[in-house]
Amino acid sequence: MSFMNTIKVATEGACKARWSCAPPGERFRCAMCGHKLIPGDEYAVVYTNDMRGCWGNPIFCSACFEDDVQASRNKWAEKCTQWEQLQEKYWFFVRED
Repeated sequence: MSFMNTIKVATEGACKARWSCAPPGERFRCAMCGHKLIPGDEYAVVYTNDMRGCWGNPIFCSACFEDDVQASRNKWAEKCTQWEQLQEKYWFFVRED
């Protein structure tokens, strides 16, 4: 998985691609800060599928990505924990019925 955990430069094609099962071009955003990436922005896809309680492989913008990949992975794990706590507290906003 050479494309993971390294900084890349966003291309027009990447910006218009399908990410996270959304329509093309809709979710090419930093999972940490929400920045919508545009061509020329730097980003990294961080491998987290091996981490319990974490979902997918998040995209990080260059401002949120740490040179130490494990630090980025830890930030994502913390974000996932926070989201789980919010889902429990505010269940009525995220219910799927």
